[in-house]
Amino acid sequence: MNALALRTALVTLLATGCVVQTSAGGAFGDSCYGDRDCNSNYCDKGVCSGTCAASGTCLVGDQCTGAGNCLSNICANDQDGYSYCGGQLRGSPCTDYGQCGSQVCSVGYCGASSCAPYCPGGQPCGDEDDCGSLLCIRSLCAVPSCTPRCGLGIACGAHGECESAYCFEGACRPRCSPTCTTGASCVKPADCASRQCSATNTNPGYCL
Repeated sequence: MNALALRTALVTLLATGCVVQTSAGGAFGDSCYGDRDCNSNYCDKGVCSGTCAASGTCLVGDQCTGAGNCLSNICANDQDGYSYCGGQLRGSPCTDYGQCGSQVCSVGYCGASSCAPYCPGGQPCGDEDDCGSLLCIRSLCAVPSCTPRCGLGIACGAHGECESAYCFEGACRPRCSPTCTTGASCVKPADCASRQCSATNTNPGYCL
C-alpha cells in the first residue's frame, strides 16, 4: 500500500467512528472498539466501562453504562453527565449489601446506614433519614447548599458545614454548647447552662 492509500484508509477509519488506541486509553464513557482502548481495560458495547460491569457487581457510587452493570440493578444519570450505580431504599428486599443504598442488608432487607441518623456527606444512605443533612442523593449523603456557612439549626452531618463549626445531633449548634450563658444563641435547651432556650422548631433562640 502506497502512502496516499494508507492515508486514505486512516481517514476512512476515523470518519466511520472506529477507535484509534492511544497510549493513555479512554476514560469511562468514551467510545471504544476493544478493551485495550480503555483505561479500565473493559469495553462494554462500544463504551469504556468499569471492570465490575461485566459481572454486574458494581457497587453504589461506581460508574455504569446500564442497570445490568450494578449489583443493585439501578444505574442513574447524575448532574456531571455520567451515570452511577444507585442503591435500593431502606426496607427493600436484598440478598447482598451491595444492593442497598445504605450498604447494609440485614435479614433480607436493606437497613439503615451504620452511621445513621447523622451520617456526614459522602457516606452511603438508604434514605434522607440516614443523613445528618437530611439529603440523600444517588445513595450518598450530600452536604447542604449553605456549606460551610450554615446557620444555627440547619440540618448538618459534619462540623465543616456549619458557620459555628459545630454540628451536633444533626443540627448546627452554637460553639459554646452546652454551657452557653444567658443571651447567647441556642438551638435547644441542652445548649444552655440554664437548660432554657427560647428556640422554636423552626428558628434558633437565646438562652434564658
